[in-house]
Amino acid sequence: MRQRRSIGVLAASLLAIDLAAQEPLPALKTVETPFGPAARVFTPPTRLAAPRWTLWVVYPDDRGAFLDHAQYLNDLQRRFAGAGIAIDVVMPAKAANVLAKSAPAFAVAAMAEPEPAPAEQPVPVPQPVPIQPGLVVTIDDLVGEAMPDPGVRVLLCTGETAEAALAWSNLDGVVDLLQACVDDKLADLATQTWEELLEQLLANVCDGGDFTAQIETLTRAWPRCGRVRALAVLDQWWCKGDLEAAQKAFDEGTRALAGEAVPMGVFADLVLRGDHDSPQIVRTLAVLLGQVAAAAPDGVFTQLTYLRALLRTGQDRLAGRLFGKLQKHIRQPTDQLVFAETLMEGNMPVAFRDLAEQAIAAAKTGGGNPRWCYAARHKVLTRCGDTEAAEKLMTEYRTGDVMQSSLNNDAWYTIVRPDTMGRFDTFALAQCEEMLRIEGEAMSFGSKDTMALALFRNGKIQEAVDLQTAAAAANNQEAVYVGRLTRYRAVLAELAKRPPGPEKK
Repeated sequence: MRQRRSIGVLAASLLAIDLAAQEPLPALKTVETPFGPAARVFTPPTRLAAPRWTLWVVYPDDRGAFLDHAQYLNDLQRRFAGAGIAIDVVMPAKAANVLAKSAPAFAVAAMAEPEPAPAEQPVPVPQPVPIQPGLVVTIDDLVGEAMPDPGVRVLLCTGETAEAALAWSNLDGVVDLLQACVDDKLADLATQTWEELLEQLLANVCDGGDFTAQIETLTRAWPRCGRVRALAVLDQWWCKGDLEAAQKAFDEGTRALAGEAVPMGVFADLVLRGDHDSPQIVRTLAVLLGQVAAAAPDGVFTQLTYLRALLRTGQDRLAGRLFGKLQKHIRQPTDQLVFAETLMEGNMPVAFRDLAEQAIAAAKTGGGNPRWCYAARHKVLTRCGDTEAAEKLMTEYRTGDVMQSSLNNDAWYTIVRPDTMGRFDTFALAQCEEMLRIEGEAMSFGSKDTMALALFRNGKIQEAVDLQTAAAAANNQEAVYVGRLTRYRAVLAELAKRPPGPEKK
């Protein structure tokens, strides 16, 4: 069962920061934000005196997601200032005061501290300004993984008031929101729970199904949202197995996102992890991400996505230049685990084994997701040829208290969930091989379907075709089974056309 979080709960969690450890706010004008009172510590000279719209973006600090977004926020403010749109970034006081010194194109507000409480009373948690009923965006939070904090909340408000017109959870897609203001079409967007639909589709597209109509609707409404454009590609790969249509969706996506750094990075991340068999797509993304990475040199998400593209295209030397930068900025356990598994994407993973193992050790010490730690470690051992250690690791995992689902479900959701998609395929295959050892010829068609997908994701395409053919036949040629089989056969045919080469599967 999925838990649901509302934007109000997430906003409150962002406000529950240790304000006592922050610097005192300067004596500046207090402004009401959708997240509570704040003091504006920087106002750009070009800021509109009376904006028609204010885009409020709140961050928990000046690191993390903000470093991926900073330059893009500057770009958006310059592009849309003439349309009466102002951007205000809200942060805790210490971070806001540091940011203000860089004189960005957008305004900066420091979150106000609560009134002092009597010594014998607990300090109250600041409460956010309520958002209008009907405008709250709820998001499905998939059970079973410690998802990384998105670190950002976005609300578009009329004028400079705290009256929300539309809530969003990411800077990806905001350009379409601002364009709707310019085109006087905001009402069309504000009446739909678009992001709930978007998150639901992302959670389900790799599971298979008929989502084309919904994705086309999203694409029309949010043409420059990286997640939406990625959905259009993933739908063709995972649901239909149509490689030609996926290439067309990819080309349309890259054209639509040209010049949109943050959406392009999000798009690239999902596409890179959604497919291992399209070298031309990976090469294209490596080039495009070079430009995106230059605009966010300290952004961990951006640089990790760029690193994956470089390693997938065999550019190990260029990838090596990112290591020092990433080690300097990576602090969160999830980022450390992603760094470790990404290092194994190159043609010479053994060269990066020590670095990957150091990152995994740091993540474990820092309280990283235990299951991710096992999966990342397994990928390192498998990719570096340490088969015996990998088998021992999986035995430890299965007999411990971390694994809490069946072999089939553990493997399946590792492959298809948007957060783990394309990261831990060796781990998923190991679970399937154990399932085969236990069930043998009695393996159900559902388990065969899972194992075929794991084989496919690990480059064993012919074996995937054979097993999926049997699974589809046993399940009366169910559409989602046939869609996966179509993909496996199409990739096998493409591989037969290519000359032998060193490209890693």
